[in-house]
Amino acid sequence: MTRFNPHEPFKILGNPTLVAMATAPPRTREDLAALPEPGRAVRHASAILGAVARALALPEADLPQIVPARRSVVPPAIRARIDGLKALRMRESARAGLDPSLLLPQRLIDKLVVERPLRLVDLHAIEGLRRWRIELLGPAIVDTLACQ
Repeated sequence: MTRFNPHEPFKILGNPTLVAMATAPPRTREDLAALPEPGRAVRHASAILGAVARALALPEADLPQIVPARRSVVPPAIRARIDGLKALRMRESARAGLDPSLLLPQRLIDKLVVERPLRLVDLHAIEGLRRWRIELLGPAIVDTLACQ
C-alpha cells in the first residue's frame, strides 16, 4: 500500500520553479540552486533530479501526446440562439452596469438554448435562473429565443 505524503515535490514547488524546470530541465544540484525559489527544489534534489533523468531518458514515442479535443458541430439554429443571447447579455449588462458573466453566465445561456422556454412562465423552470434575472431579462430572453 502506498502512503500519502502531502510534501511530495510536485505538490510544493511553485509555478515559476516548475516552468523554469520544464524550460531547462535541471541535471545537477547547481541547476536546482539557480532556479527561482530554489529552497524546496534543493531540499528534494535527489527525487527531482531522478525524476528529470527518467523523463529525459524516455524515447520520444513514450512521451505524452496532446490530442486536440474534437470540436462539436453546433447546428446553425443553436448557434443563432447562443449568439442572440450573448448579444442580449452584452446590451443589458452595459445598461445595468453589471459584468456580462454575472448578468447571464454561459451555463445559463447553455440551459436556455437547450430548453428554449418560449413563455415568461417557463423561465421559472430553468434551474439557476434567479427571479431577479427573470424580472430584468425575462421578456427579452423569450423574444430572443422565439426569433431564433
